[in-house]
Amino acid sequence: MTKEAVYKHLFSCGRCDRLGRYFDIFNKIEKEDHFEIFMDVFNDMEYSFDCFDNGLLQFMKFLRPESMREKIESLADADGYITVYRGKCTKSTSCRKALAWTMDKNKAECSL
Repeated sequence: MTKEAVYKHLFSCGRCDRLGRYFDIFNKIEKEDHFEIFMDVFNDMEYSFDCFDNGLLQFMKFLRPESMREKIESLADADGYITVYRGKCTKSTSCRKALAWTMDKNKAECSL
């Protein structure tokens, strides 16, 4: 299945339906395209993250390109941690449920 056909199939339905469609055609997608296409679906879902479960996200880590894993590791400190920030005001989602974070402290402070 061409990448163009995959995108046409995935993005011609509602946001939460895209994930099901992705897995319906999973075996028809070229292996090297899996992660990129999944990330496009994931990023487009905006506030529909309740459509994902932790098991799915863990599975997708196995499809992540080695170059991305190396980039993530390069951002970590000696103990393996990456510092992230979140701007928060009275109407913000709680930090336990929030999905939008930044590594730029200035961006977090400006979002207040």
